[in-house]
Amino acid sequence: MGAHPKRKLHRKYTRRSHLSLKWPSFTKDPDTGKLILSHRVSPYTGKYNGKQIVAVKDEA
Repeated sequence: MGAHPKRKLHRKYTRRSHLSLKWPSFTKDPDTGKLILSHRVSPYTGKYNGKQIVAVKDEA
């Protein structure tokens, strides 16, 4: 009785590098110049890919 697994492990469970945490990628908002998450609607202007998607309330 050695330290062997009872069953052969599937390759999916042995390779865990694809599950590692990565830093989110940021880009500059072309209108405001602030950093925003890539591939997301800008929370400052409500635009995505140059088109108005969401109406943003003024905080004044």
